[in-house]
Order: sequence, then structure tokens, then C-alpha cells
Amino acid sequence: LQGLTPGTITFNTLITTAEKAGELNAALWLFDEMEFKSVRRDYITYNTLISSCAGVKEWQRALDFVEEMKFNNINRTTITYNSVMSACHKAGKWQTALKLLHGMTKDGCKRDMISFNTAIAACGAAGQWQEALEVFNTAAAEEARMMPMGVPTNSTIPSSSKSFPYNRRTKKLQRDVYTYTTTMNAVGRAGLIDRAFDLFKELRSKVASPSIVAYNTMAAMCERDKTPRSAEIAAELFETMKEDELKPEVYTVGVLMNIFDRNNMQELSNEVKDLASSDGLVLMHGGQDELDLEAEPTEPDPVLAATATTEDFDDRDVY
Repeated sequence: LQGLTPGTITFNTLITTAEKAGELNAALWLFDEMEFKSVRRDYITYNTLISSCAGVKEWQRALDFVEEMKFNNINRTTITYNSVMSACHKAGKWQTALKLLHGMTKDGCKRDMISFNTAIAACGAAGQWQEALEVFNTAAAEEARMMPMGVPTNSTIPSSSKSFPYNRRTKKLQRDVYTYTTTMNAVGRAGLIDRAFDLFKELRSKVASPSIVAYNTMAAMCERDKTPRSAEIAAELFETMKEDELKPEVYTVGVLMNIFDRNNMQELSNEVKDLASSDGLVLMHGGQDELDLEAEPTEPDPVLAATATTEDFDDRDVY
């Protein structure tokens, strides 16, 4: 920057570069340089810095920047709150994430599905299944309230990796695969295997095409539960997978075989193995020894998952 007179856009671009590289200290230095050089900081400056804090679990510092925005009369946006909630989620601060979600409307910020998904993820990761389910139900009520007249509430949603929870064309809130699987994970971990399966079936009735993520999540819940009822659900899950003609992953096959073998359901176990072989999956030592079945399939960060591409958004922080 020596010999130049950079402005807000230049600094914001550099801060974004530091954020993407995970260099919080560099982003903070640039932020301080803006004050030193009397360069105006805008909401994009703060949003990017808050996102950088979220990347390294600096949730308190992220909150401090929100307070600084308020003090300096800089508008907080939906992205501001989503990024702070992401930091709280990663740091295990589910109460703060919920407080931020509830405070968004008071601050004049629209809550999008990323907001709800992040709050659900924060509650679920902390074992707070009741709160996760409450946020899910709040999102459902908000979705129904915003649904245009004449559109059925069980209208299908896409399940591909490029589908997003906020429809750019209709501007409507819509629960997505992430919403369901994260809530399924929260209630399943609490031993509510039937409630998790109800969510799976509701999701299946809404999606345009099934997602292996949903199947993996439900299979993981059955593996964790280890009850006769979970084995019954796993069997139904496998039948549903065949109906949907969904190609399983090695993880899916390994977990299902483990459940069926443990419950003396050898015929189903062999059928799963045959299906895997027909799909070209290579299973080591029967398909289970090389799999970490206790490690449930991980979900992407709700903010990063939804901002991986900009094709379905028109309100990103861009110049």
C-alpha cells in the first residue's frame, strides 16, 4: 500500500483475500490501517471481518464487531448475523446463536434459511434437540406464512448440491435438505429415532430427487441408536433407497451392513452387499473394517454451504 491512496473498496478486497486465506491477524491489521489512513469502513468491511472471525471460532470478537457496527450506525445485514451465528455454532455457543436469531427481526434484518439452519446446527451440536426442533418448527411456520396463495405447502424442493434455501425468483423462505438432516441429527442423537425418521419421510415427500446425504444421516442415526426399532427403520430405509433407485456410497453400505449383521438380518446384509457390488463399490474386509462407523457423516457449515456459489443469490456483498 506504500505510495498509494487506497480506498474502501481496495481495503475490502484485501480483507476478503485475508479472510479466504484464514489469516485473521492480517485482516485485523488491514482493518486498523483503514482507521489510521482515515478510510471509511462500511458494512462489507465488517461483514468480511466477522466472517474471518467465524472461520477461527473467534465468536466473542465477532460479537464485538457487531456492537461496533451499531455504535458507528453501520447497518447490520442478514449476512452479518449469519456470520456471527456461524462463529457461535463453531464455538459451541448455542444460546448466543439463538439470541442472535431472535434479535434479527428487532434489528430490521430478514431471517433467511441460512439463519435458521445455522441456529439448528448450533443447537444440535450442543445436544439441545428441543431447541433445534423449535427452530425447525419456527422455520416451517415462516415458510407457510410466506408461501404464495395457491402453492401447496408440500411443494417439492431441489436436493442437488447447487440448491439453496432462499429462492431468488420468488423471494420465499424454503426449508432445504440441510434443514432436515441437521434437525434429524439433533433428535436422533437424543434417542428419538422415530421422530428423526418422520423428518426423513417428510423430506422425502418434498424433494424433487432424493439425496444420499439424507439417507446417510438417517442410517447414522440408526447405527447410533442400536435398538431393534432402529434396525426396523434401517430395513425400511434400505427398501426406500431401492425404490428411489439411489446409488449408495461406501459409508451408506457399511453402516447398513453393520446394522443388519448385528441384528442377524443376514438376508438384508447380503442384499446390501450385492447392491454395492453391482454399483462398483469396493468394500474392504466385508465392507466394515475400514469404515469409521462411529463417525457420522459431517454436514458442511451452513453459511459456507449456502454461499459456495452465487447463482441463486442477488443480495451478496459484491461491488
